[in-house]
Amino acid sequence: MLDKEDAGASPPAQEEAIGDGEKVDKIRDILFGNQMRDYERKFSRLEERIMTEVGRVREESSQRLEALERYLNTELESLSERLKGEQDGRLDAQRGLADELARTGEQLGKRLGELDDRFGSTARDLRQQILEQSKSLTEEMGVRYAQLREALDHAAEDLHEQKVDRAALSGLLTELALRLSDDSLPDSRGEE
Repeated sequence: MLDKEDAGASPPAQEEAIGDGEKVDKIRDILFGNQMRDYERKFSRLEERIMTEVGRVREESSQRLEALERYLNTELESLSERLKGEQDGRLDAQRGLADELARTGEQLGKRLGELDDRFGSTARDLRQQILEQSKSLTEEMGVRYAQLREALDHAAEDLHEQKVDRAALSGLLTELALRLSDDSLPDSRGEE
């Protein structure tokens, strides 16, 4: 290779540099030529072995992939058949359930109709009983109200006859207040 100084040099200097490069190559060939040729032979044998091995691995991989593909295709066919069988079984089961559901719906409709009829007649009976009891209770409450009103009027008359005269009650309360105030005066010992 040329240095930067050689690149800018004149043509005779470049020729001299090229001549020096050839000399270096010859010296290198003399010193390392046999080893380099030996290395080249080893590298070419190694390359041949690698290529042979790569070819063998490629062929083996191809065979394995083909075997795997055959296996996968067989398994997929088997799974597909099983899936179809299960799907058919489920469709049959679904049809059976739909039929059973329809029968159950019809039976339920009939029973609901019967219950509705029973409920209607029971409700009518209950309404009639409630109406009769309501009339009976209304009459009984009227009687009780009249009795209570009469008892209340009688008690009011008794209270009116027995009421205390206001003047007498006022005198009694005044006397009671005087006695209480006399009792609250301090006695001779100095205690209240």
